[in-house]
Amino acid sequence: MKETTLPTASIRCYICGSQIRVGDEQCTSCARIVSAPEKEALEHRRQTDACRDHQTPRPAQDFSPLATHIPALAPTGDLEATWADFVAPRNRRFGNTGLMLLTFVLFLLCASGRFNLVSVVWLASVLLVHELGHLAAMKLFGYRDLRVFFIPFLGAVATGRSRVGSAWQRGVVALAGPLPGMLLGWALIIFLPAQVGSSSSLRTLVGMLLAINAFNLLPLLPLDGGRLLNHVLFARRPGLEMAFQVLTAGGLVLLAVSSRSWLLASVGVFVVFTSQTGRRISSAAQRFRAQLVGTPSDVDTWADDQRRALFEAARHALAPAQASLESQGRPLSDERRRKALASYMGAILDRATATPTGVAATAILLCVYLASCALALPILRIG
Repeated sequence: MKETTLPTASIRCYICGSQIRVGDEQCTSCARIVSAPEKEALEHRRQTDACRDHQTPRPAQDFSPLATHIPALAPTGDLEATWADFVAPRNRRFGNTGLMLLTFVLFLLCASGRFNLVSVVWLASVLLVHELGHLAAMKLFGYRDLRVFFIPFLGAVATGRSRVGSAWQRGVVALAGPLPGMLLGWALIIFLPAQVGSSSSLRTLVGMLLAINAFNLLPLLPLDGGRLLNHVLFARRPGLEMAFQVLTAGGLVLLAVSSRSWLLASVGVFVVFTSQTGRRISSAAQRFRAQLVGTPSDVDTWADDQRRALFEAARHALAPAQASLESQGRPLSDERRRKALASYMGAILDRATATPTGVAATAILLCVYLASCALALPILRIG
């Protein structure tokens, strides 16, 4: 009886366009390492082709959605349109100052129903000092598209985009929010004890400075303490990072239950649901990092193949979510898909270019963090 050889499935390398076959560990032309999603896609195609040739039923196996959702190569026009969204500054209806003032007013209006006017003004001021600390550190390290805005019922946020950075710089950015407020609060207690003791308004300010920033130092994501530990200890280890996200989100939910705060609980649940996306982005960044050797730090000077590599890494990371939405009858429009891909490209590049902290930098950051926690300890005990 003549033995039949199973057909050899192949896909195209998104760098050089050469054929990659089942069993290949790297591209034979450009020597790029074959990723795990590509191996899944190859195995799926091999088994599908084998079943078709032998006229046997398709194996009852639940293949990853990623394996069935990745075209061989995206059209060049799709890459160009997405790249334009990636490098372009964020479209804003309001300028930085206008956005901050508008959201500041909305925050005051929403908070005025629960607190008196003086407390609301102090609360917004404390949050502003906190976020301006983050903003100053981002500015120092060359972040782009910086902005600060308030979120009613939640607080305030400082955002920026970094194309090249290190984990220790991101750790400094995380600490730059709570540390100035903690120091300011203790400075008022030490240098103006009489005024703090005699003024209820000033006592309210000091209490908010210490309490809000102490809370943000808790080692829970997405708080600043959790972000610091994640950047310094887990950022380049996708499995550990995901475990840390889930554990800290669970801690946030427990804290919410003990304090009867549905808002904190919803944040914790959100972190749990987004941890899988974070793992995919971290894994994509880990694979993409090997392709960054010799690549210019300025993305505007990248060649077409370098842009293609980042774009395809984002497509692979987005594919499971895109397949899930399509299975639910809610496919992404072209514009929303490009925006999502541009966001994934930024996240992947941020993680891939972040250099790990050395032993000395890690020790210094952890010492500063522990010292900040020591300043916060009396407040947390009172709470």
